[in-house]
Amino acid sequence: GVSDDDDSSYSFTNSTGDDSEDYDVGFAFTMSFIAAFSTLLGVAALFWPKLREPKLLGAGLAVAGGVMIAAYADMISSTSYYFREWAPDHKAFVSAAFFFLGVFFSAGMDAM
Repeated sequence: GVSDDDDSSYSFTNSTGDDSEDYDVGFAFTMSFIAAFSTLLGVAALFWPKLREPKLLGAGLAVAGGVMIAAYADMISSTSYYFREWAPDHKAFVSAAFFFLGVFFSAGMDAM
């Protein structure tokens, strides 16, 4: 649910209703804005001829790939937590099945 502790920010609690997990929505929006702005800067760099050097673009892609791997590692480690109620006896199998479903979906989209 949503709790209205103060007027400046909202705090979301988990579905069980206890306050063991509070989510700072303002922080989430700020981080999303920073990520979107960083992506915008990366795309804008392609329009400057001096920044189109293959070494610089390769380094930027390497950093972006590293960030994606870190995000993937964080997400895959938390999937068993979220699958505990839906498939308590098969958490690892369900996580792996959805991972490979995503891989095949991405490969299919890439082939189009």
